[in-house]
Amino acid sequence: KQWYQRRVRVAMHGLNGGRINIASCSLGAAQQCLEDVLQYTNDRSAFKQPLNSFQHVQFKLADMATDITTSRLIVRQAAHALDTKQPNAAALCAMAKLHATERLFGVCDD
Repeated sequence: KQWYQRRVRVAMHGLNGGRINIASCSLGAAQQCLEDVLQYTNDRSAFKQPLNSFQHVQFKLADMATDITTSRLIVRQAAHALDTKQPNAAALCAMAKLHATERLFGVCDD
């Protein structure tokens, strides 16, 4: 029974690390999307003004940046919890993966 518990613990640690990895990949992709859209909205214009001068575009960019920042924070919190072997690490890793993939897909999709 003891060897089984040890193997389950190792497997769960790997699974939680994988959740952080997936969330981090989503984070990197969304950050690049934001940088690309910032450049695009600065270069393109409508009505003789850059797109990023319009309030609706500014609100959308702010929403994107907020989703990236909150995702980055929860991923870091989950990684810290996993590294320090906190009892809530598995839950934080699952939340980080869920939050990051859901929110950051929206960033890339917008």
